[in-house]
Amino acid sequence: MAQRAVTFEVLDTPGQQLQKIFQAHHLFIEARQVYRKADVFGLAPESFSDFEDKLATFNPRLAEYALDLMRELMDRTLVLRKKVQKIRNAESGVGNVSGDESIRRLSRLYNEEVYKCCLKDIYTVIEILHE
Repeated sequence: MAQRAVTFEVLDTPGQQLQKIFQAHHLFIEARQVYRKADVFGLAPESFSDFEDKLATFNPRLAEYALDLMRELMDRTLVLRKKVQKIRNAESGVGNVSGDESIRRLSRLYNEEVYKCCLKDIYTVIEILHE
């Protein structure tokens, strides 16, 4: 099952196929644990190590993908900072609450956007590379 999830499409574009790699990675870990729990050492199919090697080939590309996402996150953070500063500058001396409300709204939208665009995939890559 795990090997079927890793198709040629996944091999060519691992960043775009992150969920399939994640699924294959977890299925492989579960299969390996079955052998360990049954105290079956040295008898795991050779395909286990072959498939583990195949999964490991993704690591450099996944790490690069995570770095690209972190750059995107940094860019979005800088844009948010500029927007917040504009709101604060426009408000200086006025002293009304609407600026604080705008900043909270921007922050909420920022958090939602960066989770969808970047953080979710960064967390997935970290989990794959950590195992």
